[in-house]
Amino acid sequence: MNQYITGMQISHTAAVEVTEDFEMPEYRPEIRKAAGVQCTVTRDNAFLEEGTVEVSGCVLYTVLYLSGEGGLTSVPFYSAWQAKIPMPEEGGIGTEDLHITAEGENITCRITGPRKLTLSARVKIRCTALGAVDCTAETDGGEGIVLRREETPAVGMKTCRRTGTVSGEVTGGRVIFCRGSVQIGESRLTPEGISVSGEAVVQMLTYGENGSYTPIRCRSAIREVIPCAGAEEAGKTETAVTGTCAALTVTEGEDGTIGWEMEYDLEGVCLTESTAVHAADGYCTACEDTPVFRQSEAVTGGYPVKGRITLTGEKHLRGDDAAGLQFLCGWGRGVFERGETLPGGRILLTGTAHCTVLLTGSGDIVTEEAALPIRYEYDPGQMREAAGRWENGGVPDCRCSFTVPEIGGHMEGTVLHLHAEAVCDGIVLCRQDTVWLQALTCHRDRPLPRVRPALILYTPDAGETPWDVQKRYRTENVTERDGRYVIRK
Repeated sequence: MNQYITGMQISHTAAVEVTEDFEMPEYRPEIRKAAGVQCTVTRDNAFLEEGTVEVSGCVLYTVLYLSGEGGLTSVPFYSAWQAKIPMPEEGGIGTEDLHITAEGENITCRITGPRKLTLSARVKIRCTALGAVDCTAETDGGEGIVLRREETPAVGMKTCRRTGTVSGEVTGGRVIFCRGSVQIGESRLTPEGISVSGEAVVQMLTYGENGSYTPIRCRSAIREVIPCAGAEEAGKTETAVTGTCAALTVTEGEDGTIGWEMEYDLEGVCLTESTAVHAADGYCTACEDTPVFRQSEAVTGGYPVKGRITLTGEKHLRGDDAAGLQFLCGWGRGVFERGETLPGGRILLTGTAHCTVLLTGSGDIVTEEAALPIRYEYDPGQMREAAGRWENGGVPDCRCSFTVPEIGGHMEGTVLHLHAEAVCDGIVLCRQDTVWLQALTCHRDRPLPRVRPALILYTPDAGETPWDVQKRYRTENVTERDGRYVIRK
């Protein structure tokens, strides 16, 4: 059986500030007032170079604004981003070993002219990679060396990607803006890779001939298989998949039909857990020696996180015309903050859903911002296996993210009632300090220990095990009888 533990080789967080000035073409209406900005961060490529992991992607913006004529208009923009993450000196990591997430924070839009604006975002990148730490005890192979071995989980993590397209058609008016998202329903391991089922969701806001705005929602099924090298490894295997809308194209027909095509990215993670052994302690029966120990932080478990939670909240609006407003549509983005353990092996994941809502009434569009707290308790069956590890000093390491695919609401007087659907995806790793025997040498030039009686009766102290007695008396011949140990030298 392999003698290694799984350690965290890369656990790095980087942040990149992205700011760019844009100028709209002449055929776009001039900006009178910004109504809101949607933002999606894509992670496109990851390259391994000497000493660094180079990650790149795009920040996709959709700016919604009121024109000089009072109509609602949207325009898309994008900015490229790039980050470099340091690699460990020992290397030995491939792109399939890297788990990388990228999220957008602090999204701002500043209008600098009738057709000019500045967009900025903070891209937060987290990179994780697991690696094997050799725990083979170094000994001189001499007689009389006795090692005590313990079983330990050997965790493995492989990542994979796949890009796909899906399309659909709907009937409506002129498209003002649209937003796409990917919702994963189920993922499971097959001989071909990770089988994924879910749906692509497109939300549109259209403007009809009668002068009214109408929200439209389109859905289309997604079924893919993501090839995953090494997914067939022995041992318990869990999968986790997240999806991102990378591009969305809309075409309007003369007969009133709206065609759409979405390009999406699927990120898959395959977590395997098998069993390995390591030398936890040792001694020499021939002569006195001092073993050399090493302490490392081992990853002793990995579990996928997949959940959905409904959020509700309310906001009191100010203004004389607030009572006459009506909910039109909204969008949101989630920010993951932290994860902590609860009794019984449960995990509490917390974050915030930042919601943008468009209200209509009194001949104008009103934008309102609201923040809803996210508190999601996660308790799948396999988490109970980790409860004992956390109680014994293990620490959960949550690599999760929140998305907000749906926003709804209604007005009651001057109070805006909101409800949102938040989806949590990611993985939870369990880290624990592990002490293992690194070296034990039998020095043959040392004198033998003094002669002891051939038979010893020993009453153990509280908590003392047969292994402790064997170490103390440098022998393997220890038996228990009537609560005492019989030691033969």
